Amino acid sequence: RASIPIRIDMTKPLAGLVGDGDNLEDIGCQRSCKTVSAHWQGFQDHESDIIKYEWAVGLQPYASNVLPFAVADFSAGYSKAFLDSSSVAKIVNNDVLYSTIRATNAAGLTSEATSDGVRMLCEEIQGCPFSLETVCI
Repeated sequence: RASIPIRIDMTKPLAGLVGDGDNLEDIGCQRSCKTVSAHWQGFQDHESDIIKYEWAVGLQPYASNVLPFAVADFSAGYSKAFLDSSSVAKIVNNDVLYSTIRATNAAGLTSEATSDGVRMLCEEIQGCPFSLETVCI
């Protein structure tokens, strides 16, 4: 009988970096509360590979109180969501939204990383003190 080695993965994936916006450069603020986007890179698992990414958006780091975790496009490395009225209702002008990416490996173990946040300068929200000339840094 030939013996077949079995590899058991008991380690979670290594977390990567998460940025705000759909480009590779992190954005600090945006002027619309109708969409939110994030990009990520550097998540790794050397034992059993990453099989799924999930994305959530919250009002605090690692939170999911604006958009709950949902499966993200594995191959793209970024996600964009159009916010429905119930999600927009949770956002107040000048809030900071944080995107969190959860990576799952083939053993079902997970790791998470969160962005540094994007300030929402929402001009479609009544009473917004910001004008179109407001500079996002």
